[in-house]
Amino acid sequence: MRRLVAILAGLPLYALLALYLYVIGWRAHLGYWPRYGLPDAGALHGLVLVPDVAVGILLATGVLSCLIFLPAALALLSSGRFVWLREPVLFWALAWTAFLLLLYFDPGSFLDWYLD
Repeated sequence: MRRLVAILAGLPLYALLALYLYVIGWRAHLGYWPRYGLPDAGALHGLVLVPDVAVGILLATGVLSCLIFLPAALALLSSGRFVWLREPVLFWALAWTAFLLLLYFDPGSFLDWYLD
């Protein structure tokens, strides 16, 4: 159970890693860094479908991890019974902070390109 919780705590980081690996893969394929509108998302349709779906799923699960860890954080703060959750909740909070900061600043505007 503890390993599963530790793996789930890293979901926001896995989503970022998948997104940037996806962008690097397109960089290798295209020969230039993708940006909003270039190349058009319609022109790339069907070339790399599996990583595209995987990135979407990981971005969604990174967001959905809030449903798991916010109640766990509240239970940890309200009662001292879930001491073993301390490290996973802290790791999740740091991963979520990194996720939000990178999505807010979005170096290279890769998220805009991906969502285009």
